[in-house]
Amino acid sequence: MVNYKVTLYTDDRVAAGTLNHVYIKLVGTQGESERKWLMGLKGAKAFKKGAVSSFTVSAPTSLGQLVLVEVDKKAFVGFLEDSWFLSMVEVKSPYGDTFTFPV
Repeated sequence: MVNYKVTLYTDDRVAAGTLNHVYIKLVGTQGESERKWLMGLKGAKAFKKGAVSSFTVSAPTSLGQLVLVEVDKKAFVGFLEDSWFLSMVEVKSPYGDTFTFPV
């Protein structure tokens, strides 16, 4: 397994956070990771206004140079979809490379 450290930066504006389920998938020149649910790992505070939250996303082999980060969210059953202002995603590879994706 190859582990990538992913850091998501939620904007600091009013109502920027989300309580929805958040998912991520990393896409590189040599493959892609599975879609991973992030919120369950750190709880509802992971994506509150101004939050900076880091997670580990694993892939079976190296993804090569990262070209895309897919981030999506889904409301809890019975709840409304809320807004979320993600400002940036940063990914650090185990090989020392850092990839920054402004949103």
